[in-house]
Formats: sequence, structure tokens, C-alpha cells
Amino acid sequence: MAARSAFAFDTKRNFAPVKVARSRIIREVVGLRPYRPSGFVVDAQRFGSKLLVHNYGHGGGGVTLSWGTASLAVVWRVTFSSHTDNRDSSQYSVAA
Repeated sequence: MAARSAFAFDTKRNFAPVKVARSRIIREVVGLRPYRPSGFVVDAQRFGSKLLVHNYGHGGGGVTLSWGTASLAVVWRVTFSSHTDNRDSSQYSVAA
């Protein structure tokens, strides 16, 4: 059986040539990681009875930082829930 699988790698493969050039890029739809030189943003804004929580700007460290910043976003959600008045949202902003 080992001789048979080794034979599969010894046969010549004929692949179509790949034409790689920057000019062939039509658009980028994935892999873009917004980055902020001043650090990520976790912010909350109230719009009437609704709450909008911003959590962006992690750059390439998004997967690593997302656990901590998601926890911060939950804190902002709880903080806003305990306040019934329309406070200035800038007092709740966090920038790393």
C-alpha cells in the first residue's frame, strides 16, 4: 500500500498557469481590519429608547482583543440600563 501512495506523488501534474498581478484585483471583500492609531473604541450612545454600542478599531489583534472589549461593551450596556436620563455618551467612552 505504501508503494501505491508514493507513486501518486511521483506522477507529473499539469496545472494551469496562474496569472498573478495587482492589476487583476477586482475588489477586496474580506480580510480588512480597521485600525485606529489612537487605539480601539468601545463607546455607547443612546438614541431615544435605543442603545448603540460601538466596538471597533482593533486592527490585526481583533480576535485577541475582542474578548476583553466585548466584556467592556457589556459593562456599558449595564451602565446605560441603570441610568434613565440621557447623559452625555462621551463620559462612557473607552479608547485604549
